[in-house]
Amino acid sequence: MIARTVGLILIVIFLVFPASLLAGEETTGVIIDKLVVCENEKGQKCANRAKIQLCGMGKRQYLMRVTAPGGHCSQVKYDVSINGRDRVETPFLSPGSSYSIGKMGYPDSGVYQIEIGATGRIGDPPDCNTGHLARWRVRVDLTPVSR
Repeated sequence: MIARTVGLILIVIFLVFPASLLAGEETTGVIIDKLVVCENEKGQKCANRAKIQLCGMGKRQYLMRVTAPGGHCSQVKYDVSINGRDRVETPFLSPGSSYSIGKMGYPDSGVYQIEIGATGRIGDPPDCNTGHLARWRVRVDLTPVSR
């Protein structure tokens, strides 16, 4: 029971960037990889969402791109929410495909709150997603926008 509960809890990632980022020096960006286990027994829309909190991002804008990792056996569609306001739904992405969300606005508090949900699609071969999404993964790339 405890192992199952722990397996279903989503981990919040806290990233603290070096002082050089806050001083305005260039950075190569951030890459985050999340695995989510779904609680739903049926259906393609996962009840659990990936939750990411990024602290110390400074007063900068970032371009955000999401990728369906190559290990997926079927297509997945992501529902992305940034700071509870900006909401974007991607088209269905094949394994290894990416979608650019665009620029993330400046956070009010210096913290970005990102939530990502997923909807699956029956796979090809048909034995990989047989009618319900059991787990999914997403890669999030954040690249600073040049001034």
